[in-house]
Amino acid sequence: TLLPLQSSVLPVLLSRPQTHTGPRDVVLTSSTGSGKTLCFLLPLLQDLSSLPDVGLVRAVLILPTVELARQCYDDASALSPNSCTLLTAAAGLDGAAARKLRPALVSTPGPFLSLCVGMERGWLRGLRYLIVDEADRLLGQRYGGWLQ
Repeated sequence: TLLPLQSSVLPVLLSRPQTHTGPRDVVLTSSTGSGKTLCFLLPLLQDLSSLPDVGLVRAVLILPTVELARQCYDDASALSPNSCTLLTAAAGLDGAAARKLRPALVSTPGPFLSLCVGMERGWLRGLRYLIVDEADRLLGQRYGGWLQ
């Protein structure tokens, strides 16, 4: 059974034409437990499933805590096995391992920034989606200017 937010948002997002041109930004503001994660995961996974697997990261999902990142990864994996990589610590991620990243990368800000520093230029050239969950927390003082 869908939650009220999901019932109102998912039909619109899932029926949007997949033209891949022009802005398609969506901002959802709702309380914890209202179903926002499914609202961004379903359209994302639907789109990723229609694209050829060419070894590119197509989506980056940034979450404020390891627990939320793990939950998002688990939800995505249940819906679409082998679609995501969970990155909670970038230490020891060498170039060969980084080239095996799945189309969707789920992470917290620190490990994602560490990965960005260690990767070759252009590694995000296939990026189509940047999802920042709990953006108010991630853009607040606690995390500093990670997005810049």
